[in-house]
Amino acid sequence: MCMQIARPVAGAYLWAKRIYDMLLANVAHRAIPTLEEPPRAIGEPEMRDIHVFAAADNCPHPPGPSINWQESALYCWHDLKSGVGGFLRLGQEVNVAELNCCFGMFSNRQRFRANVTGMPMVRSDRSDTHMGWGEHIRVDLDTNMITADFPDCETKLRFEDFFLAYDYAGLVGGPPLPDGTPHHLEVGGRVTGTVRLGDEEITIDGLGYRDRSWGPRNWSIMRSTRWWPCVFGPDLTIHVLGCTMVPGTLLKCGFVMRNGEPLAIVDSDILVTTGTDAISPISGSSRLILENGETLELSCETRDGIVMHVRGYTAVEAIGVQAGRPHRHVQPGSLHQPHRRQPAADHHHSREQRRGTEPPIRLGSRGGQHR
Repeated sequence: MCMQIARPVAGAYLWAKRIYDMLLANVAHRAIPTLEEPPRAIGEPEMRDIHVFAAADNCPHPPGPSINWQESALYCWHDLKSGVGGFLRLGQEVNVAELNCCFGMFSNRQRFRANVTGMPMVRSDRSDTHMGWGEHIRVDLDTNMITADFPDCETKLRFEDFFLAYDYAGLVGGPPLPDGTPHHLEVGGRVTGTVRLGDEEITIDGLGYRDRSWGPRNWSIMRSTRWWPCVFGPDLTIHVLGCTMVPGTLLKCGFVMRNGEPLAIVDSDILVTTGTDAISPISGSSRLILENGETLELSCETRDGIVMHVRGYTAVEAIGVQAGRPHRHVQPGSLHQPHRRQPAADHHHSREQRRGTEPPIRLGSRGGQHR
């Protein structure tokens, strides 16, 4: 299924070409030419087709031939009223029968963490409709149900999409993938259910963001990453991405989904304030230029951070809220403040000075569990 969306072609296409080249380099490990100046082409929009995933695409897929083929499901959420937030990324490398999982939760009183990488898979970890990690994590992808079962932490959560499951390359203005098969989607939504942290049992109704991908992945090609979803509600989701690749290529892209209508981000700058450890984000801000000429300014403050370590790649998922009010500049000298809500935000921050050969901190004990 494809949706026709009005968008200017020139600038958005060049940004998507970077994604296309990055995916090729991911498999072939070749250098990518760097664009010195970000394209800022703003013009009359043209109708373009954006692939929409069917419900069946949310379920597990047959693996491709690459030894690096993997499939992942990522969810993050934050309920401002209860103070509960969390993050889950479950990745399965089917051809080598190993999995990677990062799971973390926090409340106003306590927190829980679990992280494993290169864990052997068992047959019950995967079916036609679910992915899991032993007895601890199960994600039913046909219903977007998240179940966690640890001695100190339990969850039963459901994720409901706010908008269609568009192909990510299409959202940011891109061509199809080299093999013609869409492989990546990102969606804002609502998260509801119950959690237990220690002796606390809490009902949550919050905002969240999810990410599904499948295909070859090489974790060593990223030197730094800024991955920032910001979900205000059913009518507004913003996502901005900035990556420095090993050859020196700078990748910047993203989208704004406003009332079900996507707009590509054609340029962005993301600033991060980190703690003394040089990896824990304290706050962040961004200035975004959209394909229709609008400029958005975002800022966030961290409520808690969850460290993810997978195959030598380390990042901090800094879950927090909007700091102040996001601003929208429509024309020079014209300032609007249309959004007076605090969104859920996950400011993913990584800085791989050693190309991700070791985790920068000890992630815990008891098979990766830490409370």
